[in-house]
Formats: sequence, C-alpha cells, structure tokens
Amino acid sequence: MLLDLSAAFDTVEHSKLLHILKHEIGVEGAALDWFRSYSTVESKNFNIHGFADDHQVYKSFSKGNEYQTMVEEVPDCFRVIEAWMVKHFLQLNPGKTEIIVFGTPAVLSRLKISGVFLGRNTCVRLVSTAKNLGFYLDSALSFSHQVNKLKSSCFNKIRKIAKMRAFLTNKQVHCLIQALVISSLDYCNALYFGASASLLKQLQLIQNRACRTVYGLSRRESVEPYLKKLHWIKNPRKNRSLKSFSSSSSH
Repeated sequence: MLLDLSAAFDTVEHSKLLHILKHEIGVEGAALDWFRSYSTVESKNFNIHGFADDHQVYKSFSKGNEYQTMVEEVPDCFRVIEAWMVKHFLQLNPGKTEIIVFGTPAVLSRLKISGVFLGRNTCVRLVSTAKNLGFYLDSALSFSHQVNKLKSSCFNKIRKIAKMRAFLTNKQVHCLIQALVISSLDYCNALYFGASASLLKQLQLIQNRACRTVYGLSRRESVEPYLKKLHWIKNPRKNRSLKSFSSSSSH
C-alpha cells in the first residue's frame, strides 16, 4: 500500500517534529538547525519526498488469506496509521493512496478482490502498476513498464541534446548526457537484477544512443571503444544483472 500525505511539512506541528528529530531519531547540530530554519521561516516551499509524503506499507499473504488481508487487515492497518498521522498533525490523502499486489501471473489471476474500502466513502482499487519514489513497479515485477517509460524519457532528452550539439563541445555534451540520461539509467539500477535479456537490451540501447550523441557517431559505427573512453560499463547481459551503467570517474 502506497500512502500519500497532503502538505506534510505544512500540517505537522514543527515543535513536535523537532522534538522527534532530536530525542527519538538523534538528529543534532547543523542538521537539526537546518530543519529548525525551515520550520521557522517559509515552510510552504519545503517538501520531503520519500520521507514526509510518500510511505509504503508491505503485507505478505497467501491466496487462502485474501479475504482476511484485503477486507480486514489492510483497512485496520490504514486506520491505525491514520490515527498516528492525526496525532502528529499529518493528513493522509486517501484519494492518492494506491494498493498493488505482487505475485506470479498464475497467482494474480486467481485473486477475487479488486479493491479495498479505506473508510466509509473511499474504495481504493488495486492497480497493476504503481510509481514509488520515481520508479514504476508492476504486479509481476517484470519492470517492463519502468523500462518503457525510462526509454521514452531518455530518448526524448537525447533528441533535444542532439539538436544543440552543433553549438556545444564534446565535453559539454558529455556533461549533459551524464547528468540527464546516464543518471536516470543508474537510478535504482540494482532493481534490474534478474530482469529479462530483452529488457536489459532496451537499457543498452539507451546507453548506445547516448554514446553516439556525445561523439556524433553514425548508427553503423561501433560504440564499444567509445564506451571505454567514457568509462561507461556495458550492460552485462550474460548474468542478467545490472551493476552500473557508469563508473565513478568520468572524463
């Protein structure tokens, strides 16, 4: 269950937040002063992604416990979380809450319940794909939706950079590609471990296109020697894992 909070930093009581940060979490010194400065000045422009307004609740269950989990345990869990949020002056946004079930296609096809009631007036339908901290997760964990979205986004960025290439040096193009494209490939790349060869091939196509843009290569020219120059690690398809698309040093 993916929970969303409305204006998390604006609704929380700042004195209570600072107390929790200092005495329960152990935040001190400059880090605590940083939070204090935002809590005493304009708080409207401050938003903590992945910590303040995005929360995840996980629950494993078998097919035989579907009714108990979906009808009883999940709503009960939501009510407990909602009560805790209210106590700490936070507001849940049920309309943006998403529930996704992970499993094999065979197991997912046997599920009967397609939605969960969170309160009297809110029914949250199960989704097949959900975006969590910028990464798309699908029910089968195939990551096909994530790769398709990533490919579309990266190719769009590469096309825009290519249009400016005549006015930029190789080093400048490299910096843009590294910041806008390769960083997207590296983001959460450990999750691609065990992905299918076809999906890893799509990721490699993005890297190849980025390399060709940096050096102005044609489609017929091999990118192998240029990948080494850029210190970009080629996608290791043999073991179907993805360590990293770029090294820590770049030139």
